[in-house]
Amino acid sequence: MDKIQELLMDTRNLNILSYDKYKKSTIKEKLEKIKLLNEYYKILYSNINKLDIYFDFDGVIKDTMRHCSYLLLRLHGIDMNYHSKSNEEDEKVVTNFFKSMDWDYLLNASSEINEAISFIKLFQESIIFNPAIYSAVNSVSEMHKKCIFIEKNIGDISKKFNAVHTPKLAVNNTDVLVDDTEYNLENWTGVPIHFDNGKDSMYYTISDFGELYYLANFNPESNNMEINMQRIYTKK
Repeated sequence: MDKIQELLMDTRNLNILSYDKYKKSTIKEKLEKIKLLNEYYKILYSNINKLDIYFDFDGVIKDTMRHCSYLLLRLHGIDMNYHSKSNEEDEKVVTNFFKSMDWDYLLNASSEINEAISFIKLFQESIIFNPAIYSAVNSVSEMHKKCIFIEKNIGDISKKFNAVHTPKLAVNNTDVLVDDTEYNLENWTGVPIHFDNGKDSMYYTISDFGELYYLANFNPESNNMEINMQRIYTKK
């Protein structure tokens, strides 16, 4: 038994992994706590059915939309905060803007949000989660550029893409979607989780991926890892 396992087997030390302590931690400290939780779950569980979690890309992993909003306002005078799809002329400009976007530039220029990639790598190592990327795209070119970025920075992970303004589809009603867009969450038939974008949401909201570890429960009857639905539907 290594030192980490010895630490975790002593129940007196488990308070360091409590949710209250987690919420008060820096993002770097949170990553370290999730590493410990991964080791703790390896002690607790074996051969369980992992929980499928789908992470949106834009506005969740990379801050691409902030750059797009700035460029649309600067180049075309369109404020995305007030843009309405019913304005056909502006909508045409917005659609063409995204289709012609240089995604190599955008993916390199935009910031990673709250160590999202580091968290996803920990999810990949986890015994309880099966992570995937689920991103809306405006063009085939955008999809290819995102695939290259994901494979280079995250590695071998399942990827799904949907056309912009079309619903994202769950496979099972236990599937989790972490997304910053209300439309995507409204149409998700699994478990919708809102990623904090500074706007109010009717859905349970998280600001970093590690919080999902504190929402997960093991169901011994089904041998499934599941989301604690009672907590999800109790607003913070």
